[in-house]
Amino acid sequence: MRSHSVVMLVLAFGLCTACEEELPPPPPAKPTVPRPPGSKVVKTPVAYGKKVPCTTLLPADKVSAAFGKQVTVVDRSQTEDDASSICQIKLAGTPPSAKAQQRMWIKNNRVLGVLPGDEICQVTAYCSFIYELPEQKKKCESDGQLVSTEIGTLTCVKPIQAGSEYRYVVSALDPDSRCRIVVNPGPSVIDEATVKQCAKAAVDLIGPESLKVP
Repeated sequence: MRSHSVVMLVLAFGLCTACEEELPPPPPAKPTVPRPPGSKVVKTPVAYGKKVPCTTLLPADKVSAAFGKQVTVVDRSQTEDDASSICQIKLAGTPPSAKAQQRMWIKNNRVLGVLPGDEICQVTAYCSFIYELPEQKKKCESDGQLVSTEIGTLTCVKPIQAGSEYRYVVSALDPDSRCRIVVNPGPSVIDEATVKQCAKAAVDLIGPESLKVP
């Protein structure tokens, strides 16, 4: 009985030794690549997920001065994760009555334009990414957008047909804040100049001091 147990132990030991011998060797450690001397990590202007309030980014009084008319600014930053801030700019004042709008519609050849209370544009600031000028220019050109340096270091204008009219989306790279600014027109805005006015005001007003997160 004892000899039988010894044989079993020897066999078991032999099997386990064979198992250990068949295990593959651990993979070699990956060599660490040293950072070049003098190099530094480029940080984004705003950490991803942080929101910059519109009261800081685009104060209503400064936007009003840039437009030459009173506007209000509504913060809609929570509606998009990637955006650091989304500010809806509206014409200040009380909307005219339905009858007054009907008269204006007839008088102005069935065009009302932007009325008090209407959205002029919506400014979205993307400040949690690093934007390279050549890459952004290539993206705009491949999308058929009109490229210039009219606003910021790069301006891209995307015409979008809406019925018999065109609407325009303007994006710009802001050299001061290092943000990408995208401006969408309000529902009643069909002229490119108004959207560009919004984009220019945003690029002029937004800077490093505007990006403080509470």
